[in-house]
Amino acid sequence: MLDVENQNQETNIEKASKPQKTKTVLFWNWNWMPDIGEPLDTVLERSNCPHHHLCKLTKDKRLVHVSDALIFHRSLGENPPLGLRRPEQRWIWVEGEPPCFGAMPDTGEPYNWTMTYRLESDFYGPYAQIFRREKPLQKDYMPIVKAKTGLVAWMVSNCPTPSRRMDYVKELQKYIDIDIYGSCGPGKVKCLKESGKLMGYEEKCLRKLENYKFYLSFENSLAVDYVTEKFFKTVNIDVVAVVRSGANMTRLGFHKDWYINTADFSSPKELADYLKKLDANDDLYVKYLEWKNYYHSTMSTTLCHLCERLLYRDDPPKTYTKDDIRRFFYTGACFKPNDIARD
Repeated sequence: MLDVENQNQETNIEKASKPQKTKTVLFWNWNWMPDIGEPLDTVLERSNCPHHHLCKLTKDKRLVHVSDALIFHRSLGENPPLGLRRPEQRWIWVEGEPPCFGAMPDTGEPYNWTMTYRLESDFYGPYAQIFRREKPLQKDYMPIVKAKTGLVAWMVSNCPTPSRRMDYVKELQKYIDIDIYGSCGPGKVKCLKESGKLMGYEEKCLRKLENYKFYLSFENSLAVDYVTEKFFKTVNIDVVAVVRSGANMTRLGFHKDWYINTADFSSPKELADYLKKLDANDDLYVKYLEWKNYYHSTMSTTLCHLCERLLYRDDPPKTYTKDDIRRFFYTGACFKPNDIARD
């Protein structure tokens, strides 16, 4: 099991006493950054990276000649700098979405490293991460629980998805009330995403969810290791996440008392019965909140780990071809839902 308290620590590497020089990481065609926001040049400092003064993140393609690593999102894109590639330069294949929506794209080749939400990546890149608080909170959750007025909430804008989450929710609604926000619901409350904000949401927007006891953290796809902001955004607010994903949450280091997992129930009805049981028993329900006194969610440290590796480690050459990427990321990674009735 990967312990969440240790998953974000420095990798066990032999460091040189001093880095040879400041490193430059060029984002060649990557605009997908759900957990880091802008401006790019402050990302490392905002994530408390101890190497932030030794590593430069940039989108300036004029720096391709001096860049130590190039990041490519999904493919090499148009006009990749193949003729400018230096032997010591690392090319990194990045993907944050699951391979469940269609055929594998033409990724191009070769790459030296991978950076995805999959644990087996050269750089494990989750949407966010959970750390133990240096100083625990002293929050008394019982008065908070008693003040809640809503039961179940869901924010969703992409309706038809490979996970068939809408179908699951429709079945769940037969047994318990659910307020759906966003374009897939009746539009009772809007909570718009804003660019440059952590995970796209204003803090005040997320705080609306604290009126509810449960939030449906349902992924658009059931894929290996795929857990997104739908779960992470609930960690720092006073609501209990009900997760539905293809990930083994324990394998990712998430303790079972941090969330409710639909996989632990034989049907939406059984899940609804359990949620109503918790709603009727504050002592049972509050146990799903009390862990937040000791843990919090924050920005991913993946880019910090990348900089650390460039600064202090001289890796032997490694190469990934298109076939390697296919086997690693696109083969056997998606699951069909088996918890709802078939059409």
